[in-house]
Amino acid sequence: MSSVAMSGNDGLVINNRIFSDFGTATWGELTFPNQVANMKTGKNGNTIYSQNQTGFNASMTVMLIRGSGDDKFLNGILANQNNNFPGTPLLQGSYTKNIGDGNGKIIKDTYSLNGGLVVNMVEGKSNAEGDTDQSLAVYKLGWASAPRAIG
Repeated sequence: MSSVAMSGNDGLVINNRIFSDFGTATWGELTFPNQVANMKTGKNGNTIYSQNQTGFNASMTVMLIRGSGDDKFLNGILANQNNNFPGTPLLQGSYTKNIGDGNGKIIKDTYSLNGGLVVNMVEGKSNAEGDTDQSLAVYKLGWASAPRAIG
């Protein structure tokens, strides 16, 4: 029998707030921009390996409806971060994908988001031709780590 993955009702929680004001089809993306290990091969095929701690850092883009409650929440965090960077409490949270098997069973694919900050300012856009992206607030978040668990 073939495998089935039915994905839906994904969720984002940051600092105990359940987010719901997502703006577009792709409302969020979690990436790992760095490798977790490096290797180099030298003379006679000798190879050295090294764990790269920056490989555990994660980047997240979240697209919210501009002016929504979730936008105001993250904007408040950004304002506090900009006003008192050393006194900023780091963000914690989770990003969960719910995956159905076609028979009613749901598996949770969860990333634990640890040690986060807002890493870019929110940009603005105006458009007279009806571009819906002008109604989005795009947040870029950085996380110290985001280990994944499937269960």
